[in-house]
Amino acid sequence: MEELDSKIRAGVAWSGVTQVGAQLAYFITSIILTRLLSPQDFGLVGMILVFTGFATLFKDLGFSSALIQRLDVGPHHKNAVFWISVVAGALVTLIVAAAAPLIASFYGEPTLQPLTVGISVIFFINAFGTVKNALLRRAMDFRTLAAVQLAAVVVSGSTAIYMALSGFGVWSLVVMQVSFSIVWVAALWILTPWRPNLSLQWDAVKDLAKYSTNLLGFTAFDYWTKNGDNLLIGRYLGSAALGVYARSYTILLLPVADLAGVVSNVMFPALSAIQKDRERVSEIYLKSISVMSLVMFPLMLGLLVVSSAFVLTLFGDKWAGMIPILQVFGILGILQSIGYTTAWIYQSQGRTDVMFKWGLVTGSTYIVSFIVGLRWGVVGVAVTYTLANFLLWYPSWSIPARIIGLNFITMLRSLAPAFYCAAVMAFAVWAVGLVLPNSWSPATHLVLQVGIGAIIYWVLVRSFRLDAYTTVSKLIGLYARDLKVR
Repeated sequence: MEELDSKIRAGVAWSGVTQVGAQLAYFITSIILTRLLSPQDFGLVGMILVFTGFATLFKDLGFSSALIQRLDVGPHHKNAVFWISVVAGALVTLIVAAAAPLIASFYGEPTLQPLTVGISVIFFINAFGTVKNALLRRAMDFRTLAAVQLAAVVVSGSTAIYMALSGFGVWSLVVMQVSFSIVWVAALWILTPWRPNLSLQWDAVKDLAKYSTNLLGFTAFDYWTKNGDNLLIGRYLGSAALGVYARSYTILLLPVADLAGVVSNVMFPALSAIQKDRERVSEIYLKSISVMSLVMFPLMLGLLVVSSAFVLTLFGDKWAGMIPILQVFGILGILQSIGYTTAWIYQSQGRTDVMFKWGLVTGSTYIVSFIVGLRWGVVGVAVTYTLANFLLWYPSWSIPARIIGLNFITMLRSLAPAFYCAAVMAFAVWAVGLVLPNSWSPATHLVLQVGIGAIIYWVLVRSFRLDAYTTVSKLIGLYARDLKVR
């Protein structure tokens, strides 16, 4: 167990370094591109990504996750998944390229046709990296993954900025997607030793198929429930409205998914390795979500109360429509930051069948909420989506929790301290905003409110010695010790 704990600490550290570095690079790139490009440009790419994001789910038919979850994996399993991924990637590229005229016609935007064809090549490119990525995650080699991810983000972001400055407009965003895939795959092949051969054993495919089929079914349906809002907004409210909505989602909720991804990269293989010891799984799971709440709750509530100064300072007046959406998404972010973690339980315990069945219920509810919310524009969609998440929060967590012997009250107790501290901090930041002179610039308001909020929150969590704070402090101390030993 000590070896697993060490791997978890190192994995979280390297995965965290990756995400912080990648998010910082992406955030800087995003601000620059938002200044250089228009809401319509982002809206056009957002329209395409609704469909290409769905197509991405079929790049390996769910087999790469099966490689991570399965306790015994042989060379024939790896080879089978590689060639399945390559064939699937090629087919998806051809299908998306062929569907480009239909996508352009659906939205009534002829410009989408060449843009869609350009983006479609990423599926074939990415197929060559899926197995290598899965094997690195299985081995919990997050140091190599960190190098790969950071290289891809920096190169693709720099390329996009150069093209935007050169007047390529929306094509800057397309090239950013393609260049990311090229660098990501190239780095994986350079830094990892495994190579496929030309054989394909169908017995290996059958071994992994049950797990991967249920997972693919869930992710395919779940995708449309998470992206149906973009589809409907783009179709009925236009590219400008979608641009504002999508940027709001990216700014606030993408960090939620990314943090969940950082921890998931570590927790999925770690919990899979001890999947039969459910008491240990429950203990590690509760510690993980309490640490996530320590970071995500103040981020979500803090951005909710400073959304106006944040948008006007970083993006300018033309993006003012983001402000009310960010305020609503602040609440949604709290719910989703914990909701994302239930996948660790389903997947590590091999219960993707239950995951798929419950996903049908939640997905149907979310789609209805999008349709209802359209009546009040993009803010209406944000509000109804948040309400739907709130109504389904209890069953969405309690169903997987029962698989590992947890209950809802236990979870609430692990999350309550961070929420209370974050709520007090947010109220104080809001009050500070009321007393600051309106004549001061939004940038001044933002700097003062964020600074004061950070100090208040740090004092609160340190004074009350939150368990999550103690856990993080110990992890930092242990990681620092590990570095000295090395």
